[in-house]
Amino acid sequence: MAKPDFAKGKGNGKANGKAKGNANRKPDSTIGKPDLTIEFDSVRAPELFPDEKGQVKLDASNVGEERYKGALEISLYASTNQNLDLPASENPELGNPSSDELLGTLSKNNVNLKPDKPTNFNLNFATPKVRTASNASPGAYYLFAEIDSGKVVDESNEDNNGRNNPQFVSADGTGPILDWNATLLNAIQSTTDLSGEPPYAAYNSALAHGSMFDAVNVVEQDYTSYVVSKEDAVTEGIDVENASPEAAAVEAAYQSLIELYPDQKATFDKQRQRSLDEISDGEFEDNGVALGDFVAEQVLASRSDENPENVDMEYKQQPELGIWRPTPTRGETAPDKGSALLPGWSDTVSPFAIPEDVNGFHENFEISDDNLGISGPPSINSKKYAKEIEEVRKVGAFEDTEVTERTSTAEQREIANFWSYDRLNTFRPQGQWGMIAQDVSLDEGLTLSENARLFGQLHFALADAGISAWFQKYESNQWRPITAIREAATNPEYNPEGITGDAEWEPFLDNPPFPDYTSGHSTFSGAAAEILTNTFGENYSFEATSQDVGGVARSYDSFDEAAKEVALSRIYGGVHTRSSSFEGLEAGHAVGSEVYGELLTPVDASM
Repeated sequence: MAKPDFAKGKGNGKANGKAKGNANRKPDSTIGKPDLTIEFDSVRAPELFPDEKGQVKLDASNVGEERYKGALEISLYASTNQNLDLPASENPELGNPSSDELLGTLSKNNVNLKPDKPTNFNLNFATPKVRTASNASPGAYYLFAEIDSGKVVDESNEDNNGRNNPQFVSADGTGPILDWNATLLNAIQSTTDLSGEPPYAAYNSALAHGSMFDAVNVVEQDYTSYVVSKEDAVTEGIDVENASPEAAAVEAAYQSLIELYPDQKATFDKQRQRSLDEISDGEFEDNGVALGDFVAEQVLASRSDENPENVDMEYKQQPELGIWRPTPTRGETAPDKGSALLPGWSDTVSPFAIPEDVNGFHENFEISDDNLGISGPPSINSKKYAKEIEEVRKVGAFEDTEVTERTSTAEQREIANFWSYDRLNTFRPQGQWGMIAQDVSLDEGLTLSENARLFGQLHFALADAGISAWFQKYESNQWRPITAIREAATNPEYNPEGITGDAEWEPFLDNPPFPDYTSGHSTFSGAAAEILTNTFGENYSFEATSQDVGGVARSYDSFDEAAKEVALSRIYGGVHTRSSSFEGLEAGHAVGSEVYGELLTPVDASM
């Protein structure tokens, strides 16, 4: 039968290629047994979790020597890459150990699979049996189908049941900005070096989206430019009037990412080809590619003197009272996450929008600066700090101890997990807001130019939020709640009124390896909420998903409501005090407001 057209607008999604099963006959030693394989026929991928409909059509085959008749299970999985990893959770209360997810299983009681006679099966998304992917970005992810996922069929070959044949999927309506935002998020998730850590990943994302924005805007001319103007491109000899803005965005993203994440070039090569295949060949595409290449080169060159890969990693503070020191991973007695993460970050890179004067970033944004709406951490001997630590000790505890009774509710623990994103194999906390923005953009049907601006402003704000938070962290060097709680129990020099010491206390979430004040999650969230609120309005209702709590959607009536929940989540997780969380949130709002008002503003002031 004819295969479906997967081009955009055809209603069949953008699935590329066919995941073939092994159709070879088995050697004589396997005669007498069936051998089941499965491949994708077509994919109509939904854009939004949880209710949007979609369908996967699968072809099941028996390439063995014997007919199979009986019960059969077919499972569908989603992953951000071509490697399906589904380790069992040792404690389901602590959320997902992996960002890959089982979407559902189709069970059939009476299946008759004869050798070499394929049978078609349909799996429908957003049904009681199969859910829409919640952990992957709709612009770029992989589906896996597995036949006999229950392992009940005695087969001649158990290794060709489908898990090794992923199908790339990109939902209809995403476009180059969202496709490459998804590709960027996947790259961050796959990265194990410092460039995947939150402030570094936010910085790289700002450069990539800044390049995409300028590439589109040189053609469309809707907003003020970031680095490259139309005149710059014309001077370079590029025919801007006959350039495809889509091709320009694709090439700008590609050239940026192969510089920022060079180890993943092969993945970016494939995505570049997929993206350009959706654009008509010819002069417009060629001119667009030339424009995107030029823009990316100029944007990256504008930051060439910063060299974040050489960030200073030496932490010089001594473990005095109140001063941060490495904390143990939950269940361990000694630190095993290494020393401080990126202590020199704010000295290495400069902000995108936070104003700098002749005295530099540090002087202009001291921790008491009213511009950020924060006052610095409370004294570790103050009544305010004691009240905040007691709150964390009770609501943020991992479990009961002889001293502490955990008071958190099941929902509070879900909230802590939902916004965690501290695992390396996630999009990280700033990336979760990129996912939220992507879903809202799809729901609103933004244009190419509108998406370029939204994601440019969002990622500039997230990058500056990371710079701000990491400056505050290593300016204050405030210890984590776990240290205060344990020191109050074991150190005779620290006996503050109002704090109940507990030498066995552990937080519900593992502590990230850097100081408490201010919360990076909260600062990222305040900045993102400010951009999204200015773009879509104050009372915008939406749903969000999480790679740490698969298959769950939480609903919000505004972006500010979600951002405040993030701030609370770090208290529920036992890793931040209330001051650190909510003053970080305020700082993020100040950063986001600065970005929205100063960068990528409409050319027509009446807009």
